[in-house]
Amino acid sequence: MYYRKVWTYQPLQKRPLVGYAPDIRSADAGQSSLLFLSLTWRDLEPEEGRFAFADWERRLNFSRLRQGGQRLVFRLVLDYPGFKGSPALPAWLLRRIPARSYVSPFGRGLAPDYAHPELAAAYRRLVLALGQAWGQDGLLAYIELGGLGHWGEWHQIASLGPLPQGDLAQHFYVDPWFQAFRSCRFCLRRSFAWLDPHSSYGFYHDELGELAQTRIWLDELVEGGASFDGAQLRGLGQSGLERVCGGEWSSKCLWTPWSSGLRAQMRRLGLSFLGPALPQNAETARLVEECLGYQLWLPQVKAVSSLLGTCLCLIWANKGLATFPFDWPVYLAWETWQGERGRSRLRVKLSQLGPGQGTWSFAWLPHPLLTYKSLRLSVEDPLAQKPLRIFSQKAEKGSGSLIL
Repeated sequence: MYYRKVWTYQPLQKRPLVGYAPDIRSADAGQSSLLFLSLTWRDLEPEEGRFAFADWERRLNFSRLRQGGQRLVFRLVLDYPGFKGSPALPAWLLRRIPARSYVSPFGRGLAPDYAHPELAAAYRRLVLALGQAWGQDGLLAYIELGGLGHWGEWHQIASLGPLPQGDLAQHFYVDPWFQAFRSCRFCLRRSFAWLDPHSSYGFYHDELGELAQTRIWLDELVEGGASFDGAQLRGLGQSGLERVCGGEWSSKCLWTPWSSGLRAQMRRLGLSFLGPALPQNAETARLVEECLGYQLWLPQVKAVSSLLGTCLCLIWANKGLATFPFDWPVYLAWETWQGERGRSRLRVKLSQLGPGQGTWSFAWLPHPLLTYKSLRLSVEDPLAQKPLRIFSQKAEKGSGSLIL
């Protein structure tokens, strides 16, 4: 017996792991699958060795986020220009390391000596402890890596001197994140030449909406060279563009109208997330959001059945502009007319299904096809431990599963 079923593509607006990431403290926080969280070192370790992770979990209601399948885009900040309150660094650390006050176009601030051995060692300890608390279940989906420079964006005004490069930066400010966190994407501002080429970095850009600045940033990813602050960058070719994860809308372009140039650039970027600063022009906001993330669907499924069992061939496609960021488990669940039930995990890696690409996977069922009352395909969220609403197609869906 031969069976074939086809579906029609239908874009899915709200998808896990992609879209706008408003600040977790904003009024829009309950409506998005992603939220942006920025915390300072002072927030996390007000006294040496006394971490405030549990306090922040309660204040930000992490249990509700986990139950709802919401995830975080996280950034650790050590220098916050223009902030009116206390410095981003804890008082106990400032008593031990040199730090320089400065005045910049963004406001006053306090910049530490990032090369100071006591700062570097304490930073490493903080990240390792943070990973033990928040880095094991995938709640932090994207981490904007490092924390160095103004707002943690790996740049600072020239009068403060260059930021650490090479082995010091790799060992103390990058490697600890990879050691401490699981099930997340690490995003850097630039492809620094000293970065370990064997690690899977992603990248984020904080001047989206500014066409000229974004073109320069993309050229740096592809071609390398020297950045505006003298840092040496490694050109990654086309793979650099494929590693772009997300970014933030430029404060200079909040009300920028939609244009063909902006459309072309956003489609080229292939972002998964954007935030916390977002476009305020209504049309721009709507059309930019349409340029974010994957759109996974099954154009068709084929089955060949006999008395020995049934072989299913599932045809997958991605009509979005970005890949699905993780290899979350894909399950096929079945129920026979006699009430027998089963479930098997399929061997398919969604993270390898790039924009505009297709693939297939196979599944074997132990009975003839007509024996089955229902067949359901699902992608399961490891955090919420339930199927996701993920399939972009006109089809019958039950509790997030696609009914085959």
